[in-house]
Amino acid sequence: MNTDAIPHYRTLGAGSPVMALHCSGGSSAQWLPLMEHMATRNTVISVDLVGHGRSGGWQDGEYPSLQGEVARLERLLALLEQPVHLVGHSYGGAVALKLALTHPDRVRSLVLYEPVAFVLLSHTASTVPALEEILTVYGWIDSAMQRGDHAAAAAVFVDYWSGAGAWERLPVPARERVAERMPAVANTFEALLGDDMRPSDLGGLRVPVMYMRGRGANAPVTAIHGVLAHVCGALSERLYQGPGHMGPVTHAELIAREVAAFVWRGSAEERSEPAAWQQGALTA
Repeated sequence: MNTDAIPHYRTLGAGSPVMALHCSGGSSAQWLPLMEHMATRNTVISVDLVGHGRSGGWQDGEYPSLQGEVARLERLLALLEQPVHLVGHSYGGAVALKLALTHPDRVRSLVLYEPVAFVLLSHTASTVPALEEILTVYGWIDSAMQRGDHAAAAAVFVDYWSGAGAWERLPVPARERVAERMPAVANTFEALLGDDMRPSDLGGLRVPVMYMRGRGANAPVTAIHGVLAHVCGALSERLYQGPGHMGPVTHAELIAREVAAFVWRGSAEERSEPAAWQQGALTA
C-alpha cells in the first residue's frame, strides 16, 4: 500500500482544522464555497482522494479500498497539530466514516452528506434490497466500462444519482469530463463494496455527528440513514427539500452555512497563525 505520498490538497484560512472529502468523480475544488465561508474561523483543508483531482491513482497490485484512502490521509493528519472536524459527501462521507472509526482520537466532529457506505447494508435482511439495487447499478456501470464505453457508464452513474434525464441535460463538455473520470468512479465502487465496516462499529463513535440528506434520496441512501440513526447516539439530522444527492455542489452556499453552523455551535474557534505544515500549500 502506498502511504508515502501525502494526497494533494488545498487549504484556506486559519484556526482549528476542518478536513473536507469530496464525492466520487469530484475533486477538492468541490469544497471551495465551504472553504471561503469558514476561512475566517477555521483552516479548511480540502483533499483530492485517490485517483481524483491531482492525487495519484492506486498503485499496481493495490486493490481500491477505504483503508487505502485512510492510509494516505494519515500522512496529512500526522502534520496537523490537533483533531479535525471532518466533512464528507457521498464517497467522501464513507471515507470520513472509515477515518473516524480508525482514528477516533483525531476527529473532533463528523458531518456526512449522504455517505454511501454500501457495505453497511449487507448485515440485516431489511437493508439487503437496497444493497441489491446499488449492486445492479454497479453491474451496469462495470459492464459498460468492460466494453470501453465510458460515456454509457457515466450516463448510468449521473442518472442514478441526479435523476433520469440528468445526463442528457448536461452540456457536451461536462459529459466528456464525467466520462473521463469513470475509471476513478468505478474504483470507488470497488472500495465501498469491499470494505468490512459493520453497523455495530458505528456505535463506537463518540463525537458529534450531523447527517445531511436531500429530497428524494434513493433506496441505498435512505437505508444507510436508517442504520446511522439506529446506532449513532449523538446524531443530528438535516433533511432538505431543495438539494438532492449532489446538494453540496448544486446548493453549495446553503450546505456551507449549515456545515459551518454545526461546527461552530457550542465551540469557540479562534483565529490563529498558519501552522508550519501549511507553508507552500496550494490555496483556494
